[in-house]
Amino acid sequence: MANFSAQNYLACARAENKVVEHAYLRRKAQRASVGQIACLQAKSAVGIDGSQVVITFDDAYADTLHAADLLGRFNLPATWFVVSSAMVGQCTWFNEEGPKGPTLLGHQLRHLARCGMEIGGHSRTHRRMAQIQVSELTSETIQCKSEIEDALGCVITSFSYPYGNYDELVVQATIEAGFERACTTENGIARIDTEKFKLRRVGITANDTISDFARKMLILNDHPGAKGVFDSTRRIIGYRG
Repeated sequence: MANFSAQNYLACARAENKVVEHAYLRRKAQRASVGQIACLQAKSAVGIDGSQVVITFDDAYADTLHAADLLGRFNLPATWFVVSSAMVGQCTWFNEEGPKGPTLLGHQLRHLARCGMEIGGHSRTHRRMAQIQVSELTSETIQCKSEIEDALGCVITSFSYPYGNYDELVVQATIEAGFERACTTENGIARIDTEKFKLRRVGITANDTISDFARKMLILNDHPGAKGVFDSTRRIIGYRG
């Protein structure tokens, strides 16, 4: 799993430099959303070959909308993890990594969904969930899910922990909210037997060059038990945020 840096998507206006990366993924692996990869995990006993790649973006900043068009050109589905209170078009939380930026509106998220992209939850207010009161976890999970579903008109099943901050109580709250899987920001690959609510990702930042990208893929290739860059693994590419 690998992870694109969000707010400055793809290094970030220099999208043409990243087309090469997308083409690389297109040649080397099957593409899927987080939800689709879960279905493949469930069916693994009947011949899934383990070469799937999943692309994700946390926070759903407005500048990632261009990513959908670019990914569509390469037939690459992806998952956008949305902070439900930010569907007003503006970042609604204190951004630890830089200035606040505009976020995607409801109609833009619906457009992404119509284009085959998956929309997931990223909490309601983007707080460090392991550091808040247990009573507040309901709002951050259940309310997040219901608000996004109301905006989309469909069910969402995937979640990403803000800042990758979670503990067992957060995992349980996520399960009880009705989510079926969740992504962390822990660096690494997600295998067929990875816990569904502790999926790892590999960070791809806004400043990464094509060489950096290739190096990270090769590092994964050397992971114990990995066989080939995309063999016997599940990789998610998205934003660590």
